[in-house]
Amino acid sequence: MTWPFENDTSGIVKRISNRSISANRKRNIFIVLTIALASALLSAIVLYGFGVMQETQNRNQKTAQIMYHAISEGQGQELYKQEEIAWVGEFFNAFSEQVNHSTVNFTYANADMLKSQSMPYSGDLPASENEIVVQESFLDSLGYSNELGQTIQIPFSDGTTHDFKLTGILDVKTGDIGRYTAIISKELVRQQYGDEGMIDYYIGLKGAQNMSEEEATNYANTLAQQLKISDDSVIVRSTYFNLNP
Repeated sequence: MTWPFENDTSGIVKRISNRSISANRKRNIFIVLTIALASALLSAIVLYGFGVMQETQNRNQKTAQIMYHAISEGQGQELYKQEEIAWVGEFFNAFSEQVNHSTVNFTYANADMLKSQSMPYSGDLPASENEIVVQESFLDSLGYSNELGQTIQIPFSDGTTHDFKLTGILDVKTGDIGRYTAIISKELVRQQYGDEGMIDYYIGLKGAQNMSEEEATNYANTLAQQLKISDDSVIVRSTYFNLNP
């Protein structure tokens, strides 16, 4: 029995109870979703980290184990005759120029060097002193199409303009940061810098994945002695062996 002056609180208690149950249910759902989201995020981070590591290892497998810095072309050609060597990458960073407010690095590199650096290209690498391979975005900045065989004019910072025959397109995306790469010929390097002590030679050894750094170092030093390469020019890439699984 309820007296006229007493408050009937049964309805209020019931509403509060229902709200508490609903709140608990929502809180439980929120907690579950939060845990699930955190787990998914953690898994994504782990998978991303593993993917980056795997990609790094895969890229590392294509790179050189030994580099002979600034040796003569005669010494470099002897490397091709060695049975233990799988491939030889040739590289020379010739010069840089400011072209239309962007920096262009003019570099000599052979096919194996470009492959080891994951720098694909179409067409042919330059052979004569007036041939060149550039990025398509660089051609766009100069107002040229990507038609191979055409002559392109590149203005240098000293006010001169140089004509080059386009033999290939380098598929590297760096123009958006104001830097481009242009591949020039070894013949142009010879003309500008001579034959001695210029080109770096990167060495990919057969069975390198099964070698230790010490074994690669011993081979590099022994071959350097045979070819009369200075000790200062011998570099063994520790990174390759540290990343090698």
